[in-house]
Amino acid sequence: MPTLRRWMDLPPAEKRLFLAALGWVVLFRTSLWTLPLRFVMGISRRVSMARSAPPVEDSIHLVHQAVGRAARYMPRASCLTRSLSIYAMLGRRGIVTQLRIGVVKDAAGKFLAHAWLERDGAKLFPGEEIERYLPFPSVDLIRQSAANQNSA
Repeated sequence: MPTLRRWMDLPPAEKRLFLAALGWVVLFRTSLWTLPLRFVMGISRRVSMARSAPPVEDSIHLVHQAVGRAARYMPRASCLTRSLSIYAMLGRRGIVTQLRIGVVKDAAGKFLAHAWLERDGAKLFPGEEIERYLPFPSVDLIRQSAANQNSA
């Protein structure tokens, strides 16, 4: 019952944001389970095109928080699932980010991977400990032709 009470106490805007985040988390988690990664990246590219509204900087924290909450209700919502969801939601709000994936070997010699978002070369969420990961080049989910059309 406490969860229902907290839900009822949320302002309508936060409820809408949570439901949107839940939809993105479900979409990307099920896509990552069933489709090739290249296809999932294409989906992310297409759905994250900015709408006509100007970017709202304070929405970064709210989107991150909403996706974090929504990910608790989806089994195995990995860092990649969360990053793709946040990428899509921020992109639709006109906030351009870059997806980064890094790897590291743990003490037992097992490879670990992590996905995160950056903006202008800096990690988007300061609490993430990404320093130990060897990052691959950023994944540019926006096609160059689409980026050039937007700047013209």
